[in-house]
Amino acid sequence: MTTNHRSPMRWYGRILGIGLGCLLGLIAQAQPPEVRPWSVRMAESVMRQKPVLSERWHYEVGVMLRAFEALWYRTGDARYFEYIRTNIDRFVTPEGAIRTYEKEEYNLDQINTGKLLFLLYEQTGEERYRRAIDTLRDQLRHHPRTSGGGFWHKKNLSLSALARRRLHDGAVSGALRRDVRRRGSHRRNRP
Repeated sequence: MTTNHRSPMRWYGRILGIGLGCLLGLIAQAQPPEVRPWSVRMAESVMRQKPVLSERWHYEVGVMLRAFEALWYRTGDARYFEYIRTNIDRFVTPEGAIRTYEKEEYNLDQINTGKLLFLLYEQTGEERYRRAIDTLRDQLRHHPRTSGGGFWHKKNLSLSALARRRLHDGAVSGALRRDVRRRGSHRRNRP
C-alpha cells in the first residue's frame, strides 16, 4: 500500500487558510449590524463542514482553534469555546494523556495545539488539561537544542531536510523582500 503524502498537506493548507481567514476577519473593520463579520461567517462554515478538525494532534489544528479562541474572546459566543473543547477533548484523555502525541518525536509543531490547554484548564479547572500541559512542558525540558541554546524544530530532522527548509525559507524571505522593495514600503516617510 502506498501513502499519498500530498493529500494531508493539501488539507493542512486548507485548515491553515481557514484559520488565517478567521483571524483576518477579526482584524477587519466593524461591519454594519445587519452584516455578520467575515470571522463569524468563516467560523460557522468551518463548524458546519468540519465538526472534527483532525484525527491527529498537530500544528494546523492549533492554528485553527486559536482563531476560534480569539473569536470567542471577541464575541463571547459559547459555541466557539465548545468547538475548541470538543476538538481538544478528542485527544486529551481523562488521565491527561494526549492521543496521537509522541514525545519522542521532539517536534515543536506538537506544542502549538497545546496552547489551548491553558484556556481549557483556566475555564474548566479540569486537572486532565493541567496534566496534558505538564506532558508538553516535559517535552520542552528534554527537547534537543542547538549549540546556541535554541530548540531544534524536530529531533530527527536530517541535514538534507534542514538544508531544504533553509533554502525554502530563504526563497520566501527573498520574495517578500523583493515585494516590499517593489511597493516602496521599505522607505521611511520623511518630512
